[in-house]
Amino acid sequence: MSNKRFNIGTVERFALRLDERCQDAGVGTKAGVHSVIIDALAKVSSDSDTVDYTYDRLMDIEVVSNSRPKRRAGQASFYENELELHGELFKEGRTQDLYNTFIHELAHFIDYRIFGESGHGKTWKASMRALGANPARCHTLEYLSGRETRYVYGCISCGAKFNRHRKLKDVSNRYHPACRNKASHGRVELLLDRQAPRRRVGREVIVDRAA
Repeated sequence: MSNKRFNIGTVERFALRLDERCQDAGVGTKAGVHSVIIDALAKVSSDSDTVDYTYDRLMDIEVVSNSRPKRRAGQASFYENELELHGELFKEGRTQDLYNTFIHELAHFIDYRIFGESGHGKTWKASMRALGANPARCHTLEYLSGRETRYVYGCISCGAKFNRHRKLKDVSNRYHPACRNKASHGRVELLLDRQAPRRRVGREVIVDRAA
């Protein structure tokens, strides 16, 4: 991606392209983004007319790639009717990050269209859960953080990695949402503490996680 801001297309078209990328990368959901959106709207609103109207409005949102921000992964612009995604997210190997950020910003639009709210409040969190996502306010993407994260966590089921500047107090109740139905239920473990003492065993460098 070049260091520019450009239009990719509507959510309706982008969702189909995202489905293809997720299928190739083995991430996201088998049901497809359109189905996820429809199911989410039905969960947050019991009025069928509201669901249909909101779905049509969501499909018309313009998806924009923007590589100019230093740390912002995405942005929901209600008045411009634009869903912005950082250009770095489109690089190879970052499909899960692209999907997560898209869903995060889409939840803002659902929150605004149905509840008239913005920000990361209760209704946004409800929208995120309805979309099958973890309602985390800020991203932990090392390549957009401006500095290297100290902690790296990983999903036992699929091997996906998550970067964090702060250590999780308790990982026993942390799960990777995309792997909740797999054998290990998507449990998360600490893979690396960049400031922890290290020791070499043969050819491998072992991190002392108890440090």
